[in-house]
Amino acid sequence: MKFDKNIKLSNLLVLALFLTMLSGCGDADDGAVTGPVELQPPSDFTAFALSDSMISLTWKLPGEAVRSVAIEKNYDDNTPWAKIAELSPDSSSYIDAGLLEGHVYRYRLLSLRTDRSSEPSTPTVVETLPKPPAYLRIAELSGDLVTIEWIDDSDVESGYVVERKRGFNNEYRQRALLPLNSTSYKETELTENIRYIYRVKAVKGNNSSHWSRDITATTIPAPIALYAEARSDSSIYIRWVDQSLFETGYEMERLGAEDDIWEVIDVLRPERHD
Repeated sequence: MKFDKNIKLSNLLVLALFLTMLSGCGDADDGAVTGPVELQPPSDFTAFALSDSMISLTWKLPGEAVRSVAIEKNYDDNTPWAKIAELSPDSSSYIDAGLLEGHVYRYRLLSLRTDRSSEPSTPTVVETLPKPPAYLRIAELSGDLVTIEWIDDSDVESGYVVERKRGFNNEYRQRALLPLNSTSYKETELTENIRYIYRVKAVKGNNSSHWSRDITATTIPAPIALYAEARSDSSIYIRWVDQSLFETGYEMERLGAEDDIWEVIDVLRPERHD
């Protein structure tokens, strides 16, 4: 192909550019990238309540490199999403603390780059737990009766669940579902010389608190066949039959002749029977 000598250099450059553009045009299947790849949000996003004031979030990062991960939170469809944290790209968990007892929170995640961000992940909804009962204790104990008490520490509970097991190696079984604001539970007709172990939790619908601490109540039968005999003008001999397997001692009381009040006169070792 011959070119006129008078063709200007600028025209040759335009022609070369046109031919280059033609050679770059190809079929849509030639693998050419027509725009930036869509950035994906973190995956496997889960949230669960750790307590009445903390929620744990976990996730996996997308395959492509990101600058950071943003966490957003709201309370319902009527409140705007607010960013509560922006974490480094190697992060995969976060704990949101200082929350309200028995409240519902919604979370979502976004992957961030300098020039753009992903679409938000699907929101995850989680509710904080009720507060557990506090200071569980034995309030009354005998050979066949146990009363336990606790402090109602929750403001949102709908009731309390009481569980009990016999001995340390058996499984807990539910004994009662009590109404809200309950602070005690009483059991009668128990078996003597048995270790009963109790625990209590607050419930709110399908949600529940952590269990209280365990507390052990050992039913101790009273001594029987109590016998007293005057031995002199200043002494009385007393004996009894021990029925208990777990006693740590005996407390002896005497009824005052004048004031009709029982008073402790001695504390004896467990092996004493008289």
